[in-house]
Order: sequence, then structure tokens, then C-alpha cells
Amino acid sequence: MDKSYRKIYKISDPKFLVNFWFYNKKIIIGVIIGVLAIIWAGVSCSKIKRPDVSILYVSSSTVDDSKVNEVEQEFAELIEDTNGDGECVVRLIVISVPDGVTQEVDTANTSRVNTEIINGDSNIIIGEKSRIKAFLKQQEFFQSINSFGNPYVSGDFAVDIKNTIFARKMEYSQNTPLCLMIKGGENDVDETKSLMYTQSLLLAEKIMSEK
Repeated sequence: MDKSYRKIYKISDPKFLVNFWFYNKKIIIGVIIGVLAIIWAGVSCSKIKRPDVSILYVSSSTVDDSKVNEVEQEFAELIEDTNGDGECVVRLIVISVPDGVTQEVDTANTSRVNTEIINGDSNIIIGEKSRIKAFLKQQEFFQSINSFGNPYVSGDFAVDIKNTIFARKMEYSQNTPLCLMIKGGENDVDETKSLMYTQSLLLAEKIMSEK
């Protein structure tokens, strides 16, 4: 092989291609892998369904995926398509914040919960009281709600739903209250988010009223 093949052979000469491959095959393979990775990522993202309603659920225990899927499918039948993609999708985001973990893991879990509550798209926030107690004093994030006979946990914006059908489906068994709160969104200038808020209210009413 000759490194000066560009000067010796014409590009139409088969020997040019042989030398080109020999000296550049690592780069060529790397580029091909990179392009395939981009295509795969694009296809994967296109298959991700955008939720019409998002619900955040925080507990000290984990929840079986089958239970999560069951609730998502049930709720999806009750809402409208808010983002115009032709499908009704409910996403139940479950964050487990267990006891007995390292300080680093606990901090990471708590940080994720805070981020989801403050910056996430979930208008319905459901959490074990001991795991979201810091937000029970942050009433500016939430709105007053109808408790449907459930005891208020704090003021009139957080109610205990541990005795509801939803709690049983999620296999909630803690003694501490399971708090439901609604993050305001009625004045959101984003039409899609405003519709998500409206549909969230329907699901929140269902959750609170069914026992």
C-alpha cells in the first residue's frame, strides 16, 4: 500500500479505492456507525408516544410495571387527545424514594422528585406524605380542590386518597397519607398544556371520588 496513492492513481482506478479503504477504513466505519446511531435514535424517538396527561406518583415502595400500565390504559380511555397526534395517552411517572439507601441515592431521588414537581408536565401530583412533605408548605404551586369526602392533609389543596381504588391498584400499604395535589395550569398560555390541565382535572376527580 502506498500513502501517496492520491498522486499515483486516478480516482477511477480500482487501486485508488483499495488504498483509500486501507488507510481510511477506521474513519469510514466510525462515520457509518455514527450515522446508523443517529437514524436509530431518530426512529426510536418517533415511536415515543407523547402523553396527553401526565401523573407523578411518589412513594417509598416500588410499583410493578403491570400495575402502572393498567392504570395508564384505564385513564387513557377517559381523556381526549390534547396534543393532536391522534392518540389518547396517559403517562404515570413513578418515582420510588425508599428508606435505607445511601445519602447519594436519597439526594438523587429527592432531586428528581423536586424537578418533576416544579418543572415537569404533571398537573396531578400524588405522593406519600413523608416523601413530599416539603411541598405541603408550598401552596403557591397548587390550587384548592374538591376533596370528594377525603380528609384534607393541608389546607384545602392536598387530600388523602389512601382509601381509594387508585391507591389499592397501586398497592399502597403505608400508614402515612397518600396526598393528591393539583398543580395549577388554567392560565397557561400554551394551548396544549392548558388542555392537559383540563383533562388532568377529570382524572383527579375520578381518583378522589372512587372508593
